[in-house]
Amino acid sequence: MLKSRSSSDCDFRCYPFIRNYIEDLLKNVRTQVLLKLIKPYTRIRIPFISKELNVPEKDVEQLLVSLILDNHIDGHIDQVNRLLECGNRSKGMKKYTAIDKWNTQLRSLYQTVNNRAPSTVLIRPHPAIWRLVHGMVVVYLVALTFLLFQKRDDARQFMKFLHPDLGVELPERSYGADCHIYIPENPTSRFKNVYETLFDEFVVAHIFGWWGKAILIRNQPLLWVLSIGFELMEFTFQHMLPNFNECWWDNIILDILTCIWAGMHTVRYFDGKTYEWVGISRQPNIIGKDKDEWHPLLGPMRFVHVLSLCIVFLTVELNTFFLKFCLWIPPRNPVVVYRLILWWLIAIPTIREYNSYLQDRKPVKKVGAFCWLSLAICIVELLIGIKFGHGLYPKAMPQWLVAVQ
Repeated sequence: MLKSRSSSDCDFRCYPFIRNYIEDLLKNVRTQVLLKLIKPYTRIRIPFISKELNVPEKDVEQLLVSLILDNHIDGHIDQVNRLLECGNRSKGMKKYTAIDKWNTQLRSLYQTVNNRAPSTVLIRPHPAIWRLVHGMVVVYLVALTFLLFQKRDDARQFMKFLHPDLGVELPERSYGADCHIYIPENPTSRFKNVYETLFDEFVVAHIFGWWGKAILIRNQPLLWVLSIGFELMEFTFQHMLPNFNECWWDNIILDILTCIWAGMHTVRYFDGKTYEWVGISRQPNIIGKDKDEWHPLLGPMRFVHVLSLCIVFLTVELNTFFLKFCLWIPPRNPVVVYRLILWWLIAIPTIREYNSYLQDRKPVKKVGAFCWLSLAICIVELLIGIKFGHGLYPKAMPQWLVAVQ
């Protein structure tokens, strides 16, 4: 039957067997040619392989990844320099894994977002800086989503890829065990409790955090609301997290007074713009306002908007402590610092966009991209804390606290 066909009537793809398995055959041929091509080299450029095989670079990279995962190639892909490095990894290092592939996809996503990210209302120091931050935010959101769908133990071990010291259970410290300011019987220091509290890593981070939030919010009444609200949150959840049990002088002097005062004076020193959150109708102006501005729902809606901002702010702060507890991250670990710095970078354009949204008098207005990303990250972090915290808090809420609520 094969001889009855003429070469002029049909090529080899007319045969059913070849037509059904042509893709597999081509892939096998490409694989054999690729292995033969890279065999003499320890380092070879992916564009060179693409040119020699007459195959797109994306297909070459996918083929290399499959060969590495199947242990046909002992090496890894350098995405920055577009290289395949073979047989030069140290002993004991695992072969190319799914985590490496996921990391490669994250880098590709970051480069794409960084080049195509939307501009924000901020123009200083340069719009490219905020596009860079936007790319970091998207990558962080993708990483959180990946972590959300893992098991708690797997997520804790996954944190070792970020830092080798993670993945170990941590003891929790209570800051309210002894609240005496002056201890005359102590031979080393009569103000030992105050000294240990002032120079604790979490207290220092707390002070700088409130100082940074004062620069972001730039409105003293709202800062008082946030500060008192966070102290109430600590009071509410201290039966779940021991480090929420603080002394009264820690709450009042360090948190409420010192941090807000330092932050607001920093804003005034640099002559920064303060944000008005009370609404246009209540801002002083020598020019008379249109009567249409006195809409009955203007006050309540503005109250809901600002209340939503406070809720998100407090949730982000609580997420820091619950994520640290659930994922076994010590306070001095760089991962905690990196997250706080990233959140501070996110909050700068987010607060500015949200304030511009509230002050905008256009009939049709929309919230900026950073606002939506910040809300999404806050929700995913909260979901991680809820999912991984199941069964970790054996103490029930005190009855007096239930009665107050």
